[in-house]
Amino acid sequence: MTRTFLEDEAGFRNLFISLPIGIFIIQDGKLQFTNAKYQELTGYNEHELLNVDSLSLVVPEDRKKVEEIARKMVKGETFIPYEYRAHRKDGEIRWIIGTAASIQYNGKKATLGSLMDITEQKLSDEKLLEDEIQLRTVIETVKNGITFSDEEGHFAVYNTEMEKLTGYSIDEANASSDFTLLLYPDQEERNKTLAVLRELTETGIFRETETKIHTKDGQEKYILVSTTIVPLKGRKMFLSAYHDITERKLAEEELKQTTEKLRKTLMGTIQALSLTVEARDPYTSGHQKRVSNLARTIAQEMNLSKHMIESIRTAGVIHDIGKISVPAEILSKPGKLTDIEFGLIKVHPQTGYDILKDIEWPYPIAQIVLQHHERMDGSGYPNGLKGDSMFLESKILAVADVVESMVSHRPYRPALGMQVALEEIEKNRGILYDSRVVEACLQLFREKGFRLGPTPS
Repeated sequence: MTRTFLEDEAGFRNLFISLPIGIFIIQDGKLQFTNAKYQELTGYNEHELLNVDSLSLVVPEDRKKVEEIARKMVKGETFIPYEYRAHRKDGEIRWIIGTAASIQYNGKKATLGSLMDITEQKLSDEKLLEDEIQLRTVIETVKNGITFSDEEGHFAVYNTEMEKLTGYSIDEANASSDFTLLLYPDQEERNKTLAVLRELTETGIFRETETKIHTKDGQEKYILVSTTIVPLKGRKMFLSAYHDITERKLAEEELKQTTEKLRKTLMGTIQALSLTVEARDPYTSGHQKRVSNLARTIAQEMNLSKHMIESIRTAGVIHDIGKISVPAEILSKPGKLTDIEFGLIKVHPQTGYDILKDIEWPYPIAQIVLQHHERMDGSGYPNGLKGDSMFLESKILAVADVVESMVSHRPYRPALGMQVALEEIEKNRGILYDSRVVEACLQLFREKGFRLGPTPS
């Protein structure tokens, strides 16, 4: 049923002529009225549009859709929204959304319609769709598992690589009340992952962490997870990339075990050489171990790095290995050494360096051993180095060596005692010995009750 509308064309024009949407009336297939906005949208003036076949303005591919709307108008349906593409006078194609209703106009049935240009919106929607298609294409072609998940743990994106990595489909992941329970049955790993997400939510800072997951078939895999927060369709989402590093971690672990075996083999060899030295000089039995322990403790007191502490400990255990070249009768001689004999003793740091220099240590062990008899003022041996030229590790080893030697019995003198040893390093602080090292050593013995291990009588 048609509705009676403005019978007075003049009144109609006054009502619609200046509206910001395109208004038109079609009667018998011809345009009878267009307002200023309609003329602006099409690029035609009012005179050009009068009695124009309205379908001629519609692109051919969309005419069937518009014709269907016209048929519905005949049946009396009103205000039907529809989208189509229209030609402007200049040939440009624009996207239009329109509504139509059946009316009475000048005593005859007609169609009243409205138009709005939605080209920018359509292009924006098409661009979003294109971007989404491109994004999904990229996500599906990368060799990492990719997910977009919300704060409740539901996945909007979950690519094929993620399915391969975990064995779970996106439907299985979303069907789980807590997917982290499936991926991280280990409580510690799960807590670590959840802590990363909480921190990310609070700070918004990109996070990268290594973790271990369990796949659907029970395998353990090491994963590098990179996570950030991104807006997706108006929501805050977690974008995560899962990179399988299992082979690398297993290779690292194998290398670590191999390195540890080599280290133990190497240390066993060095220990054997060290024991050989002490067997030739029974009066200094245990000296290297006690020096190593004291030097390591001084380094800890100085808050040095674990790397430096380990290098000092290792160098301390073998710092006198060069004495293997010194005749046993000189090492155990009860009386004062001659200049020639002392000269042979002074060669042992260089000999130790020559033994150790070709071994691939993770620390400068050979150099530390070479310098452990050097002194801050250049009066030491074998190269007369001064403080700035010495390794800090060597300066620590020097102080530990002096203290342990003075409190221990020697074939040419009795033990001098701890008080004398500490007075020696204190008196020569900044002259023979590094001030920071002496301060740490004095603090250990005088304030913290440190004790050397048992010394031979």
